Amino acid sequence: MELVLERVEKRVGAQTHLYPFDLRLVPRAVTILLGAT
Repeated sequence: MELVLERVEKRVGAQTHLYPFDLRLVPRAVTILLGAT
């Protein structure tokens, strides 16, 4: 089984915190999400 997220984004008012992205998580894989904090 896998988990698929499509067009995920986060906005607060006019400010964008996460620009739209797709993410696919599969069993027995290591997934790292990197970005500015």
